[in-house]
Amino acid sequence: AIPAAIGNSATQINVFISGNLASFVDGGRTWLATADRLYQLPLGLIGVAIGIALLPKLSSAIASEDRGQEQASMDEALVLSMALTLPAAAAIMAMPLFLIDGLFTRGEFLAFDAENTARALLQFGWGVPAFVLIRVLAPGFFARQDTKTPMVFALVSVAVNAALAILLFNIGWGVSGIAAATSTAAWVNAGLLGFTLFRRDHYRPGPSAVSRLIRVLIASAALGAVLVLAQMYRPMIEAPIAALTEHGAKEIALILTTGVGGLVYLVLLFVTRAVTIGEIKGLLRRERRA
Repeated sequence: AIPAAIGNSATQINVFISGNLASFVDGGRTWLATADRLYQLPLGLIGVAIGIALLPKLSSAIASEDRGQEQASMDEALVLSMALTLPAAAAIMAMPLFLIDGLFTRGEFLAFDAENTARALLQFGWGVPAFVLIRVLAPGFFARQDTKTPMVFALVSVAVNAALAILLFNIGWGVSGIAAATSTAAWVNAGLLGFTLFRRDHYRPGPSAVSRLIRVLIASAALGAVLVLAQMYRPMIEAPIAALTEHGAKEIALILTTGVGGLVYLVLLFVTRAVTIGEIKGLLRRERRA
């Protein structure tokens, strides 16, 4: 249990280190903690849930030496997690200030705070897929009763995070440098997990999974482009709303923008055939039988 606990807690250890380093800047801990709330959302809703669901399914397949089911379980978890995570990462990177300002700028949280928090959130954004991948790939080791390897990789990522955060912070990146170090450490951890599974021939994404991941990436990139435009033309989005209501224009604009973005992404998923109507119907039939 101890190696597994350490392996699963690397992200939280990195956040703890980052928070303490940010305390050297007035307001730094607040900026980092506020950005942390948004990037932890896909990790908690997607990564943890899929990781928990995958482990018993994968353990059963390994115990029965069913390589087909083992491959299918990992492929499904990988594609599903990225289909839900990549658009979140795209949104975070495309419009960090729109998100932070709409959600938090009021009272003592000023525009200055929103700008600095948005810089940190941008750096967290490109690390979001790695945070989730760690939760998806680690069960590939736990299902084989190997808790030591993920622990070692987690400790490596903690060391990378600490060293890089101190370096970037001291060369002038400030709080955004701390966030960049956390994302880099997550990718190091995820990369080591994925490479080791590949090298040991425990898991290699199938051609269908790779194809679908590419299409999910294309759909997410297109969504990101749409949201970049929304960030650029934010005043034009908020202006007609402000004319209708005295308060809440930026909040309503944010809700509308994210809602439209979500619909755009769903359409792109079907257009690129990353997800098909038949797969949705099959999933619904499985849910009804369950």
